[in-house]
Amino acid sequence: MEEGDTIEFKTLESYRGFLVYIARTYPMINPYLKSIHLSLDSWRPWRKEDGWKMSVQEIRVPLSEKGMDDDTILDSGEKAPPRVKWIPRLIEDVRALNALFLHESPPKRIVRPTRMATAIYAFGDASGVGFGSSIYIDGQVYYSSGQWTQEHGAESSNYRELSNLIFALEEDHRDHVLDYSELPFPRELLHPESYLS
Repeated sequence: MEEGDTIEFKTLESYRGFLVYIARTYPMINPYLKSIHLSLDSWRPWRKEDGWKMSVQEIRVPLSEKGMDDDTILDSGEKAPPRVKWIPRLIEDVRALNALFLHESPPKRIVRPTRMATAIYAFGDASGVGFGSSIYIDGQVYYSSGQWTQEHGAESSNYRELSNLIFALEEDHRDHVLDYSELPFPRELLHPESYLS
């Protein structure tokens, strides 16, 4: 990547194959493989600068200006060139992978948690000037509260509610409250665009 804005396709494809194999044992690396996938496909038509494929609506505008129809959207079946353009996100993903593989022994992964934790709306609310959160584990409630900084207080109530939950999880993780626990995420966190306005 230091040599220029392109990278050898076959080399990157080989690295991806190895990392995909490792991801079967260490699934935490999966998010950092996306930029490799996108870089390998960057040569294909109708791609944005960040490597993602353009939507049909985005493609139709230049097509209609040239008087072409939707059949042009289909891949031409060409083979990948010897070198492809790597996308900007690849730099950060490689740094993250380097950090994950920095230690001689890999991090331990809990496969079967021994406790169930639940984030509950009990004593706290984050929509006002203050925040509060509750985590319930094995019959015990872990509670924290405080006041928002001026920066967070200026954000929307939806932003503060989601931040409240995330900060609580980060704090409980840091304090080892969540050790050996499984914490199912609310559905809104899996699709944050439906939660944040």
